[in-house]
Amino acid sequence: VVFDTVRKFDGKEFRQLLPGEYTQMAGRAGRRGLDKIGTVLLMCRDEIPEESDLKHVITGSATRLESQFRLTYIMIMHLLRVEELK
Repeated sequence: VVFDTVRKFDGKEFRQLLPGEYTQMAGRAGRRGLDKIGTVLLMCRDEIPEESDLKHVITGSATRLESQFRLTYIMIMHLLRVEELK
């Protein structure tokens, strides 16, 4: 995986990548199921980031996610009905 910057446009402005965004993209390095490790290159063409910024992006913790999925009685009834049809 090659990064040409550690910044991204979020729809309003350019900002630094969040650690979770970096991890998600860098995790694509290597061939799935074949390679145990992959290579990530950072080629800063416009500006060289501060070392502390790079360290935060690369080793920082991902933002905690909270599921928006809510199980309802209707969903349960539909699942039971599908199982009953089998």
